[in-house]
Amino acid sequence: YVARASDELRGSEDIVAVLQEASRGEERSEAEVCLLVSRLRRAIASQAGETVTDIGEARRLWHLAVATYDAEENHQAAVLFECVQLVAQHPTVLLNAARCYSTDRDWVSALRAFDRYLAARPEVAAEHAARGLQAG
Repeated sequence: YVARASDELRGSEDIVAVLQEASRGEERSEAEVCLLVSRLRRAIASQAGETVTDIGEARRLWHLAVATYDAEENHQAAVLFECVQLVAQHPTVLLNAARCYSTDRDWVSALRAFDRYLAARPEVAAEHAARGLQAG
């Protein structure tokens, strides 16, 4: 479901598709509902040529991710933190995802999350590289 949340929505047919998905009788998790609401808002905003940063849904996902992390469900918490980044476009939460993955000893996912963080924050990547040169 996370991959579908990041899809770009461009036309009214996309809005209809999201509404149809939302109206299915399936039971959804809180995270899925947050992503679906955010996706619908983005679809509607795209019709007006606007962009949306869905802070309310991101905040709900953040609190859910923190509660999941506190319950020591590290992999699920990491996925939720990545959902926060999808909704709010705030790459710093990828550090939380990387921490959760590493706590779960999923080193590949941890490195991927950290790499995506550095790609989104080139000034941080440059600072780390400069420190490495000074230390060497």
